[in-house]
Amino acid sequence: MAQSKMKITFTQNLPLGAQLGFDLFNSGASGSLPSTTTFVWNWVAVRTANFQVRQIQNENPNIQPGSMSMINFVNALQADCPGQFIIQASNSNYVTIIAENVTSRRQFFVGGIFAPYVNHPSIQFEILNDTSDIFNIQSYSFSQADSNQCEKIKISLQTSELAKKMTSPISITNNNDNPLVFEYFKGQSVPITLEDVFGNVASVTLDTPGLLSLNADVFQIMIVNSPNGSTVTFLMQAPDGLNIEYSLDDINWQAENIFSGLLEGDYTVYVRDQYGCKKSKDFHVDSMGINSPFFYISKSMSIRFANRVVWGDSGNYKNDENTLSYETLVKEKFCEVQQFQSSDLVTTQFFSNYLNLAATVIENGGNETSIPIVKKTNNIGLKDSRDARIYSLGGGKNGMYFIQGNTYDYDSESPLSTYVLNGALPEWAEVGKFFAIGMAWFQIEEIVYDESKNADIIVFTNSFTGSDSDIIAKAIYNRFEYEVYEFTIDMVAFLNKTIRVKLENTDPNFPAVEYISEKIDVKVRQEDTVEIRYKNLSNTDVVYATGIENILRIPFTVINGLLDEENDTYKTDTTVKLLKSELYEVDEFVFEPLTKELWRKLCQALSHEIVFIDGVGYTKNSDFDTEGPLGESNLYVLKAKMIKNGNVYNSSGLIDSGFGASPIEVPGFIETDNNGFVRY
Repeated sequence: MAQSKMKITFTQNLPLGAQLGFDLFNSGASGSLPSTTTFVWNWVAVRTANFQVRQIQNENPNIQPGSMSMINFVNALQADCPGQFIIQASNSNYVTIIAENVTSRRQFFVGGIFAPYVNHPSIQFEILNDTSDIFNIQSYSFSQADSNQCEKIKISLQTSELAKKMTSPISITNNNDNPLVFEYFKGQSVPITLEDVFGNVASVTLDTPGLLSLNADVFQIMIVNSPNGSTVTFLMQAPDGLNIEYSLDDINWQAENIFSGLLEGDYTVYVRDQYGCKKSKDFHVDSMGINSPFFYISKSMSIRFANRVVWGDSGNYKNDENTLSYETLVKEKFCEVQQFQSSDLVTTQFFSNYLNLAATVIENGGNETSIPIVKKTNNIGLKDSRDARIYSLGGGKNGMYFIQGNTYDYDSESPLSTYVLNGALPEWAEVGKFFAIGMAWFQIEEIVYDESKNADIIVFTNSFTGSDSDIIAKAIYNRFEYEVYEFTIDMVAFLNKTIRVKLENTDPNFPAVEYISEKIDVKVRQEDTVEIRYKNLSNTDVVYATGIENILRIPFTVINGLLDEENDTYKTDTTVKLLKSELYEVDEFVFEPLTKELWRKLCQALSHEIVFIDGVGYTKNSDFDTEGPLGESNLYVLKAKMIKNGNVYNSSGLIDSGFGASPIEVPGFIETDNNGFVRY
């Protein structure tokens, strides 16, 4: 029980007419106003009314000075204020008055707040007022909910007095338990309001423990592979207030997030918090060493895609790569619609090491069509087995090198063919990678050149101590950490429809990746557009070796004919002779306004080595001229000067002789004495 205390000490016995007074402040119970009561006593010879102190003179000199005034005052106090105070009289010259705080705070003051009075100088006051809340929440704790533990938490509230009811966040009436216990949702900021039996209010705002989530944005799986078993690390952004444990069998649990020695196969990780929530996620360990996700799609592709993310205030900001045309950060947003014709076969290429791939055409009405995806490379999980030479380097180290010999089937070890490396290394020989000799696996520690062997040497730790010996070395490796995939959409299947293309990459070990295209309109003929087909002779960020050719259909405003000339003349005093003149046909294409990313895609398309516009071969002739952005929009106008391939006038002769493939008869000539020739 909270209390305010006042100690009154009488240093001398008070004379007649002396005065003692104090104020008692009452904060008021819930719903009532605060008030102050003034108590004043006067010392008199005979008590004839309340708040009078009869002064009995001290006849005993052995009694401490002031003791009789203290006794006289206590007698008056008990008579005038029955039950209002706890009175603790001493055997000396002081008394302690206690005001208990039950339904409101009560505090002592001296000095006459409302009624002036003057205390006798022989009276001393010591006041210790309680400043705490009469009714308050002293502590709280969280524990496991009775059900739905991944969504809810049990909250226990210990209060200074019994909380009779709760008005927020839920309603509880006629409570008889302290602590008060209730259940609420995890991951919330909870405003709590309680009332005691007298109507006093106590409130606090609590943050409940967060939600356990295994979504890809907060939970990732990192796998470091080796032939002797993989090490798996679970990377988790655990919410505040959660203690996380992990298990691979739902039996043995550990706080450590690392598991070692996992063999190739499928696994399930179980994750739980201290409040009874448990979730699981499947993952796969393979021998290919893929431990980081990889996905890439070139902007040179025919269809423009945007990465789908949840935009945030302090991450995942809007940018050109994750917004469609109508989502960009400009005031006037225009929605791009790519145009294709029913005769078009549009191929999209992308790089990925995800396990599950899906391409889907989504029509405006919601119908979805799955498009087959074809793997065009074989980069991951390659196997190699071949003859090698091994020798001791001393100090527990061995060297291995390759001159020539047989290659073998990795599993059956039957010969396949022969090879010649002459001291070079196989493509899998990289520092940190693994290889096998027989049943033992070794890690490549370094690669050095040995002049005596005239070969690059793989250095590894091994107990072999002999001289050069023949062995068979095996390796499972990745040429690249991704495969190349393509899918082709036959636009005739979507004639007179508006569609989008969705590309999804999922993997139990990696966060999912989803790309969505701009709107695509398909017609038999797209009026006032030019067809642009383009590719490169060599691989760039597109593997053109697969035979892929990209196509765009872009609306244009005008095509202006221009010339690009090269002239060489010889001038004298009397004449001018044309030595050489070349004329190149140039067309200036002025395109209709395009949204920013399609404008960039068009610039890339026209910058390829091989470009055909409406079936005519062109080459980029000069820097592009761009107007834009137009106003506060996302629109740009491109002017591109393109020179025609093979259409060159040369005054010295035709570029194309016109001769066919058939043999040509060349006549014979005989020189004459007159510096001439005659035909025979």
